[in-house]
Amino acid sequence: MNPRAALKLIEKYGFFDFTKIVLERSLNRLTRHAVSRFFYDRAMTTGAVYFGEHLGARQGVLRRHFFMYSLACREVQRGNGPFHALEVGTYAGASAITWALALRTRPDRAGEVVCVDPWRNYLTAEDIRASAVPDVLREMADALEEGRVLQLFEHNTRAAQVADLIQPLKGRFEEVSSSLPPASRDLVYIDANHRYEAVRADIERAAALVKPGGLLCGDDLDQQWSEVDHAYCLSHLESDVVVDPRSGQFVHAGVSKAVWDFFGGPISAWNGFWAMRKASDTTWEPVALEAHFRSGGLPPHLKWWKTKTQSLLALRARPAAPKSS
Repeated sequence: MNPRAALKLIEKYGFFDFTKIVLERSLNRLTRHAVSRFFYDRAMTTGAVYFGEHLGARQGVLRRHFFMYSLACREVQRGNGPFHALEVGTYAGASAITWALALRTRPDRAGEVVCVDPWRNYLTAEDIRASAVPDVLREMADALEEGRVLQLFEHNTRAAQVADLIQPLKGRFEEVSSSLPPASRDLVYIDANHRYEAVRADIERAAALVKPGGLLCGDDLDQQWSEVDHAYCLSHLESDVVVDPRSGQFVHAGVSKAVWDFFGGPISAWNGFWAMRKASDTTWEPVALEAHFRSGGLPPHLKWWKTKTQSLLALRARPAAPKSS
């Protein structure tokens, strides 16, 4: 990895989390994944949440959850009536718990987080071969095939004490979306298949489910389409994740292009998390979020320095909404 790419990754992940990931992956190579298995086994036996390297459970960039949590807390505080969130693509439950904990910040407001995921393998051999991180995708595919990811999701929601707010809906989005009422969701979050056609279809289905004034948001907008090498990324729209030669960064080309095509240009985004507000059935507006990252503002289930070592102690207190500045 060249120095420029390494600096970009440190900026994206943050120095401490980037260092932790590199250290854990290095130790895993030396110990044949014994280190991650140790943390996973300890979490499963002590009742702590687990979002480490084992089973590919570390989905996404940790600091993105600061912006997700900040925005969701603000949305929960500003409205009345039940808050209905929908997540497309859940895996081990990190983002689902983020939405549920945001809802917990307002005890007087009812709501739910519906999680749509087949919890079965969708990655082909070609997906894994073409990926910039084939070892991670291979472990994910094996874990999904064996049903271990769904087991971890159920464990994590119980450990975070939000299982009562989360409703899993097992199936593909295209199979279940027609059963969901149109314009019924305050927030819809997309983090499923990263191929262009799949992302574009997910966005179109999800857009119809967002109520006026609600949010359509998602993960993995590592670079907006205007910032990537178009020729290279156009040839990799059906790949999961690649290294963009223009930026030197991991890029989900299908996500970047699908989001750009649907909204017609650049959109509001923070460290790869993107969001737009529904103004009408046909128009969308950028979202303003003046929040500056601080580790103390992460949702409590992802404060790994607590949850990995102190079991449920980090999750017993009801979280307060982080302040925006």
